[in-house]
Amino acid sequence: MKNIPKRIYLQIGDLTDKDDRNIDFNELSDVCWSSEKIFSTDIEFIRKPDAARKSIERIAKETNGRSRACRRCRYLMRCTPEISEICCKAFEEGFKKGFNEYKKRLR
Repeated sequence: MKNIPKRIYLQIGDLTDKDDRNIDFNELSDVCWSSEKIFSTDIEFIRKPDAARKSIERIAKETNGRSRACRRCRYLMRCTPEISEICCKAFEEGFKKGFNEYKKRLR
């Protein structure tokens, strides 16, 4: 599915009367969803990121953040921001390549 909003609202109507606010949800009819909030009584739902849908790029970045490769670096952790960025990108690309190769072998 394309263009799934991160937030949607269940619209149960404009419940302004105090008696309306005590309605049982199971008794509601004609409710609908919207990507925009219309009434103050709309119930907001936020799409939760699915761990299984975590991108390989995100996994590579998280793994790089836990890496201790800098201790073994020939620059002895005195690298410039440019060198650090190159190193991070190289790690992430290598991680993705290795991960994809691993997935191929599992098939």
